[in-house]
Amino acid sequence: MHHNAHVDAMVDITERKQKEQPLQGTEERLRLAVESADIGTWDINLATGSNCWDRRCKAMFGLSSDAEVPYERFLSLIHPADRSHVIAALEQSTDPSGDGSYDIEYRIVRPDRREVWIRGIGRSFFEERDGKRQAVRFIGTTLDINESKRTQEHLQRWGSELQQAVDLKTTQLVQSQERLRALTNELNLTEQRERKRLAGDLHDYLAQLLVVMRMKLRQAVPLVPTEKATALLKDADQALTQALDYTRSLVSELAPPSLHEFGLLQSVEWLASQMRQHGLTVKVRPAAEALFLPEDQAILLFQSVRELLYNVLKHAHTDEATVSMTIIPNSELCIMVEDRGNGFDAAALELHSADSTRFGLFSLRERMATMGGRVSIDSAVGRGTRITLLMPYWPVKPSGEQAEHVVPIAEPSNQARGSESATSLSHGGLNVQDSVLHEHPRIRVLLVDDHAMVRQGLLCVL
Repeated sequence: MHHNAHVDAMVDITERKQKEQPLQGTEERLRLAVESADIGTWDINLATGSNCWDRRCKAMFGLSSDAEVPYERFLSLIHPADRSHVIAALEQSTDPSGDGSYDIEYRIVRPDRREVWIRGIGRSFFEERDGKRQAVRFIGTTLDINESKRTQEHLQRWGSELQQAVDLKTTQLVQSQERLRALTNELNLTEQRERKRLAGDLHDYLAQLLVVMRMKLRQAVPLVPTEKATALLKDADQALTQALDYTRSLVSELAPPSLHEFGLLQSVEWLASQMRQHGLTVKVRPAAEALFLPEDQAILLFQSVRELLYNVLKHAHTDEATVSMTIIPNSELCIMVEDRGNGFDAAALELHSADSTRFGLFSLRERMATMGGRVSIDSAVGRGTRITLLMPYWPVKPSGEQAEHVVPIAEPSNQARGSESATSLSHGGLNVQDSVLHEHPRIRVLLVDDHAMVRQGLLCVL
């Protein structure tokens, strides 16, 4: 019996040693990993209060390897700003109702006054004692994350500085864009003002001189005795007529008179008649109610519609187009220019920055943006094109003005009717001069023109 017991004891020891060898190997690998990563460890027995820190953990806190680290000493090393945060994390980890996990970053102030960022990772273990679940052990690791924190702080600071720089540049770009749009708007209006000034000069001087020259030339024809001179005078008269026609056409192209006198709708209808001369039939569908627009907005909208119709003329390869106007009450004015021509790939057009059509659409968008509006493009190859101009519209009827402004010609006053001398009237910018022929008191001739030189020429002919 004694011999068998001895053999059994030897077998038990052998088996136990064989099982311990893999465990020792695992512990050794774990120890090497912890040392290579420079990780400190701690092991606190919550039942007895014993606190065991390894040398790496103590060195991390600036303590000697033989220093005692009671709980109060540990708390004193924590940065005052982080102390309450750490205490709360410790209490939560040892709370019996929790899972015991512990993972926190905080600052410590070492005895040499150096601040260091620490990350602590650990876990509490619980047992049932006297029918209550209690934390009995608290173990974990500490890791010096000071360098990574500094890198993170640098990155955050650089990110903040970069964001500020981006915000500043964005603000500057927005301001530059607004200034460019304002300058573009002013440039467009200045162009229209110059067109109007040039048209006025051509109308008031060159056209009137041509009219007077033609009148005097026709007066001279009966006075010339030779047929050859008469033929030359007639050729000169024909040349003057052509020059006058061209001048009048140029005046209309430079500044459509209806835009200033009658408003946007009549200007677009006049534009449609001009397009018909180029082979494009334009159908105008007016809004259900009258338009009330400031002159600068009317000018920019007219200019936009004109460019869109010329695009149809040049690129759509169709002879028909439609301009529709719609008012969304107290919201938007919608002007739609559409055709059933070739159409185009709008997405592909955006990629070709050198395309003149793309530049024209970009200019159109910028022009609408100056008025708080936008442009909608609906087109596809073979399906035609629909371009919609939308802008905020809250009509305010100016006092004493009409939506569709028409300048009536007033009847001469009673005083003018009875007068034997030429009388000059003015109404809406139109000068009226009537001249009474003395030969027959019952016959009156009314000479009407907006330029005194022409009125005098007509009077001279009569």
